[in-house]
Amino acid sequence: MGYAVLLTLVFISFPVFAQKSPFLMEDIDASSFPIIQLSIRDKKQFPLEKENFLIRESRGQESRTVLRPKITRKEGSRPVHTVFLVQSGTTLEENNFNTRFLQKIVQASGDEDHFSFIFFSDDLLVVEKDLDRQAALLKARVPGSLSNRNTGVNLDLVFQKINTVLTRESYLTLLVSDSEYKLPPALRQGLSTSGLPIQVIGKRNFSNFELVRIYGGEFYAIDSQESTSRFLSDFEYFHRYPAEIRYDSPFQNDFWKGEGDFLRGDWESSRGGKFTFTYKPGTLKQLRFVFLSPEIFLPTIGFLLILTLIGLLLLFRREKEIDEPVVDRKSGEAERRFQARGEEREVYQRMYGDQFHSSPYTNPEGVHSARSLPVSESEFETSEAYDLATLIQKEGRSPGKQVPIRKAETVLGTGEFSDIQVADPGVNPTHARIRKIKNRFVLYDLISDAGTYLNGKKVLRPRVLYDFDEISLGKTVFVFRAR
Repeated sequence: MGYAVLLTLVFISFPVFAQKSPFLMEDIDASSFPIIQLSIRDKKQFPLEKENFLIRESRGQESRTVLRPKITRKEGSRPVHTVFLVQSGTTLEENNFNTRFLQKIVQASGDEDHFSFIFFSDDLLVVEKDLDRQAALLKARVPGSLSNRNTGVNLDLVFQKINTVLTRESYLTLLVSDSEYKLPPALRQGLSTSGLPIQVIGKRNFSNFELVRIYGGEFYAIDSQESTSRFLSDFEYFHRYPAEIRYDSPFQNDFWKGEGDFLRGDWESSRGGKFTFTYKPGTLKQLRFVFLSPEIFLPTIGFLLILTLIGLLLLFRREKEIDEPVVDRKSGEAERRFQARGEEREVYQRMYGDQFHSSPYTNPEGVHSARSLPVSESEFETSEAYDLATLIQKEGRSPGKQVPIRKAETVLGTGEFSDIQVADPGVNPTHARIRKIKNRFVLYDLISDAGTYLNGKKVLRPRVLYDFDEISLGKTVFVFRAR
């Protein structure tokens, strides 16, 4: 029995778990291919400049080792978003200690740093998001609690709250005073922080050591006098810019020979850190490979010669058509214009019927200086006139999106040539149109399959728009705002 107790004390005092890699990849830049740049965040205890690592790139079944990578680091420091998860204590002494600790960290931070606090216990949950340094000093006061019997359940809830505020530059710290809590299953899976490490400040127990093992980070004993100074030292190092590894891709001269469009890279360090990343050279880089590669240079030249011959033949035919009699050419053009006007007249009749005399084809000559009004003159004159108008998306894939109407005619639809593209499967390529006529904005339905609705009513004829009108296309709703 005595040996079992001794082994348990040794196990709790000195964690023997294999630590997670101290390195985290923040970014990869392949815009200057064949030069590749990796941004990797390290720790003060394991600077990347002193680390042994290996990089290999693969394309299809072939793998090559990167030679002579270079490590650089930008001077100065960057702003940090520090996220504190603080368990509210049940004693005044405990809360005062935690409050003093938080205030020391905020005072030691940079002027551009931002903070988020989440205070939790069995009977409270207080969330303070995105505070600047001055506001954080005022909010860094730990409230009191009545009970902390369900720490594991509370942590599960708290980690669900922080997913929306975490970024790659976040410094995540958990300050927990419970010495007997158990980790919930969700935290054991290691997916609660999107790969970010957790700095744990608390008592020496199994759950705290397990958090550090699963998520990385560092453990700081709450009863140690050196914990605050060590935390501040690591926090200051985190403000430094990440280390940058630059290397030349081993596939730079024969990229086009491989399988697929992407290159895969594997970075592995001697301390167990391993990352896999993929990238794709830009289109201009790929064209350079195509034109400079000897094995496909001649076929490419042959293809260009064929295109040149086709262009010369088309030019010859064009010159021959120019030599035709002027009378025949003019008569053919007039006939084509007449047929086009007939087709457009038919579309206009289908859109708006015969009850409106505003068709641009009422004049048999087909020549007009301006179009007539699309609605009755009395309705048009009594409507509101606006100088500026904007469509605000109320429902759909991008709620809140604002699109100003600046053109005389604005087309709404899913087509690539639409002025306002609507990401909705129930919307036609050219679904509706808004015209600005004498500072009035008029809505047209372009014979869409599902129809266009104004304030819940289907648009059967052109309608003048008023401020706060709602335009529905499929499941997408826009609010018309004007002034």
